[in-house]
Amino acid sequence: MVQPERELKPRIIAGISAGTAKACMLYTNHSRWVSDYYLRALKDNTKNAYWGNLLRSGQSVFPHYRIYRQALLDICAERFSELAQAPEIRIGVSYLPRWFGARSAVAAGLIAYNIEKYVRKTLHPTLGQTLGFHPKFVKAQDCARVEDSPT
Repeated sequence: MVQPERELKPRIIAGISAGTAKACMLYTNHSRWVSDYYLRALKDNTKNAYWGNLLRSGQSVFPHYRIYRQALLDICAERFSELAQAPEIRIGVSYLPRWFGARSAVAAGLIAYNIEKYVRKTLHPTLGQTLGFHPKFVKAQDCARVEDSPT
């Protein structure tokens, strides 16, 4: 880690997805175990999207939510108290538009993302916010294990 060499003492660390997971991992000091965990968790996941599941009830089109959520619970559950000593770790999340269902919102978000990336080629995307997605940062230290509600 760079911190001991450079004597860095960040007060706040912000990240998205794997970046935030990495920050939590570094501050719980179990990087080898976590790396091995992710190798096992992602071994059978060969795609980012399983479009064949789009119309199948109970089947996930995008498996990363489940994989990522379970990883954070497994990795941080018993070590969560160690994060209290870490700098504030902010996790960037996007809230779905209220007028979309979850599957429709994900599809619309992916379409908007691809339009901005490949058609508009814009540095600062805005189409997601135009559709009603809104970003927010939550503190990792404020997160707690919450059991999934039955679906």
